[in-house]
Amino acid sequence: MSISWQDIWVAILTNLDVMSGLVLAGYLGYKIFPSALGFLIGAIGMLLTGTYTPVSFQQEAMVLAQRLATELRPRVTMILGGAVLTGIIGLLGLPQRVVDGIGQEIFVAMLAGVGLLLSWVALKLAKIDWRIGVPSLVSALIVQYLTNDLIWTITVSVPLGILIQWWLVRTGRSQYEAKSVENRTWRQEVQDEFRAIRPVFSRKVVFGILSVTSLTLGANWAYPAVNSMLTQGGLEPHYNQVTVISAISDFGSSLFGGPSMEVIVSATAAAPNPVTSGVIMSLIAFVVIISGLGIKLARYIPTAAMSGYLAAIGWWLVFIPSAQQAIVTGHWFVTLVTGLVTLFFYPFWGLIAGVGVKFLLGVMGVL
Repeated sequence: MSISWQDIWVAILTNLDVMSGLVLAGYLGYKIFPSALGFLIGAIGMLLTGTYTPVSFQQEAMVLAQRLATELRPRVTMILGGAVLTGIIGLLGLPQRVVDGIGQEIFVAMLAGVGLLLSWVALKLAKIDWRIGVPSLVSALIVQYLTNDLIWTITVSVPLGILIQWWLVRTGRSQYEAKSVENRTWRQEVQDEFRAIRPVFSRKVVFGILSVTSLTLGANWAYPAVNSMLTQGGLEPHYNQVTVISAISDFGSSLFGGPSMEVIVSATAAAPNPVTSGVIMSLIAFVVIISGLGIKLARYIPTAAMSGYLAAIGWWLVFIPSAQQAIVTGHWFVTLVTGLVTLFFYPFWGLIAGVGVKFLLGVMGVL
């Protein structure tokens, strides 16, 4: 396996995205240490299969699961159930067939709806402290537009929020203190975090599982395709492999109350050796999180500073490209209904609504 200094440098920079996701995961109430297991599984999966799309904190899935259930047990059950279903689909080699069978335009319209949801959550985070949130939000959207590079967006917007918070405290305009943590040893932290969460089932949880599965299938089809375009020479997206790897990583993290670990659009795909860079990124994230260093660093990052990069992901990286692709690949009314139902209800209902409208338009001879 080849390696260059550029592979390592890109992997280090990509961990800025990991740290931002860690802060968001903690804010949403997920346990942090179990996510290290997800990164480790992802690294092993990439090594064994030769895939270059890594798994990480996927903000779309984290926000969706938190929106569907505020309590940890039902939320974890939704993620676990989604991981099992998508894993089976990946093992059977069906991801592409499922997307093609239902309709690509419906899946990308669903992703567009989730992108709007992320943008809305970003605004809510900014409102926590508008003095930090608004500058972070504006700077992130501008940098993402100018560079089309999430690493630069995070590099500018998150430190800007930290700097503003420091200035507010120094000038007496804020009483902010680093988030307090219990004085426990590393071993006590690990023992407490790695306790399996017992699943709980209800009708709402079942619909949540279907929603998480729908979102995951859409992301597992869309994001590897983007990474493929980033690679030198346009490598094969490996839909089946990344679906299985993300499912196992997801299961390992969420079983103990950790956040969703799904495939992401990653800068490591553009490195000279994308597999190597992705593995290094995942292993760095594993060490930073399992050592407890990630949690210590996250204490000093204001929650409002997360609004910028989350808005950049929701608006620039998810909503706009998904909406454009949905319009090009399908009927505008089908994509509109799918996106709106996804935004205001579950992604699964958005999927069903899109399929229903598409069927009716076909019967009426419109399609």
